[in-house]
Parts: sequence; structure tokens; C-alpha cells
Amino acid sequence: MEQTDISLRIKGIIEALGMNNNSFAKSLGRSYSNVAYIIEGKVKPGFDFITALLKKYPQVNSSWLLTGEGEMFADAPALVAANENYLQEYLKKLEESFMRLSKQIEVKDQQIAAKDKQIDRLMDLLGKHECVTGTGVLKAHPATEVLAQRA
Repeated sequence: MEQTDISLRIKGIIEALGMNNNSFAKSLGRSYSNVAYIIEGKVKPGFDFITALLKKYPQVNSSWLLTGEGEMFADAPALVAANENYLQEYLKKLEESFMRLSKQIEVKDQQIAAKDKQIDRLMDLLGKHECVTGTGVLKAHPATEVLAQRA
């Protein structure tokens, strides 16, 4: 498919914002494929897409987006503010993910410590008893050797 004028303008907005298709799509609550199809000219952006874009990025000149007339951005300082807001939101999400992962690691560490104690108790129990084999010879239980190798 051939890119349309509006698809080229949307591509230009993404580049001017310093974003990629995926981050731009996420910022609008859209899928990557939705944005990719629009930019490739496979589909035309719908009213909902254009509305979401203009609400999220109010610095984009709506006249320019729709017709190509005028400047891409109505106000240059607003572009800087929008980028900073996006980065702040993204940083906050990363921090939340990091905290969640840290808590999960802490829980797993506690579970491992509990299992280590359980293994130590079992090794103590196995080490105190000898095993009687079919030959009548007393020797250490074979599981003791396996557990000792793991430690």
C-alpha cells in the first residue's frame, strides 16, 4: 500500500516526539500494529485515533495534521513539556515494575532459605541413621551422598 499524506504526517509526529511506533502506540492506548498499519498506509486513521492523538499531544497543530497546512506544532515549549510528561510517566511505570519484581525476588529468596533449612534437617536425619542393605552390611544411606553433593 502507498503511504498517504496523513500517514506521513503521523510518522513525522512520532519522529519529532523522539518516539518509536511502539511507544507512540502505547501512549495513545493503541496496539503497535494499529499504528504500523496507519504509517504504512494500509489503513487510514479513524476519528478515534486522531482524537486520541490530539488529546494526548495538544501541541500538535490539528489543521496541519488533517490538511498539511501550517506548522506541525502549535507551540514549541508544549512539545518539550509533553516529552517530559511522557518520560516521567514511563519512568514511574518502570519504578513500579522494579518494586514489584524486587518484592517477588524477596519472596523467592525466603522460599529458597526455607528449602535450604529443610534440606539441612533432612541431611541431619539421614546422616544419623545407617542403612541395612541386603548383604547385611551397615553403611550410610545412599541419599546422604546425593544430598551432600548438592550442598
